[in-house]
Amino acid sequence: MIQPKDIDEYGRVNWWQVTETELTGRAEPRWLEPGDVIFRMNGKANLATYIDRVEVPGLVVCSHQFFHLKLLVDDVAPEYLAWFINTPECQEAIARRKQQAGIGPVVNKGMLSDLDLVLIDKSIQCQVVDMWHEYLAERRLLENKIACLESAYRVKLREHPYFSGAAGGAQNTSR
Repeated sequence: MIQPKDIDEYGRVNWWQVTETELTGRAEPRWLEPGDVIFRMNGKANLATYIDRVEVPGLVVCSHQFFHLKLLVDDVAPEYLAWFINTPECQEAIARRKQQAGIGPVVNKGMLSDLDLVLIDKSIQCQVVDMWHEYLAERRLLENKIACLESAYRVKLREHPYFSGAAGGAQNTSR
């Protein structure tokens, strides 16, 4: 079962984190399928997640904290819909609607269906999503490089007595 904790800050599923759950309800579950979109309806971050794959087909659901969306039209790519909902502009519109409704951190179906989707040609939708993936890949590379540089300079600094705590340099003086 996909839960909010399984979604990263960019709206992607961390499949390694998804927990196995036994479903005991009487109703037939709405199984997630590739091409579905889930939308977190509560909390500060109301991100949409495009389901690009399902680790165990026919056996994955989302928790009650999500709306499970299935597109019934061909002129919107599901991945574009998720990307669009996650744009800062759309997130700001969602936050305004939540504040106006005065219902706390919850997005209801009406608020979600009232969003003004900017519909562009499907080939451009795919290009936008591809560019988004490229952006994320470059961002991860840059974040990794920054972490490596930070680690390297901290190691170098520890070689000096002032930063290592030796020779009376940067010692803790609080009592």
